[in-house]
Amino acid sequence: MPEAGNLGGGGFALHHDPIRGRSVALDFRESAPLATHPDFYVELHEEGVTDASREGPLAAGIPGTPAGLHALW
Repeated sequence: MPEAGNLGGGGFALHHDPIRGRSVALDFRESAPLATHPDFYVELHEEGVTDASREGPLAAGIPGTPAGLHALW
């Protein structure tokens, strides 16, 4: 659904190549900034910061759409 997405987001795609007889799934969802780690928001929550993963600059993800569209092309 290209109309439901935008360059600042991400997505998934399934592609079937009938000539090669293979199908590929592509996951190009947003990713977390490199400075984060699996417990990043848990640690913030333990320090009393309860909405960092939902509001403000720490809630932003790195868009995956441009790379996903390039891979599909």
